[in-house]
Amino acid sequence: MEVREFLVERPEELRRVGEALLESGKRVFILTGPLGAGKTRLVQEFGKLIGVDEPITSPTFSIQNIYNGIPPIYHYDLYQKGVDYFLKLGLLEELEREGFHFLEWGEGLKSILEEFGFPVGVVEIEPEGERRRVKCLF
Repeated sequence: MEVREFLVERPEELRRVGEALLESGKRVFILTGPLGAGKTRLVQEFGKLIGVDEPITSPTFSIQNIYNGIPPIYHYDLYQKGVDYFLKLGLLEELEREGFHFLEWGEGLKSILEEFGFPVGVVEIEPEGERRRVKCLF
């Protein structure tokens, strides 16, 4: 497993993390960190990196947002409904679609995804005052 760490001073610097995600060759990423850590902001910067020109917002109440990049971005937020609801809706099958999949609050899915053969990356975001320590596990 490869581990890459970043110390992010400004939100725009999350682009470096996005570049690492692209280089990893993974397509499914579990984003972890407390509320307000910058999970959605990371997806926004990643979207800019691959040319998404529409606003990327948190899918907290809709569970899934899809953005038309090449390839598309699928952004999920399991905070409100949880892993069981995600599975019950059949969204696991969505992860087979071509594109990048970002799962906020998806820690409980890691072993299930690996069991089904999805190569998963984990991005841990920890606030340190105004900065963020970002650890990518590929």
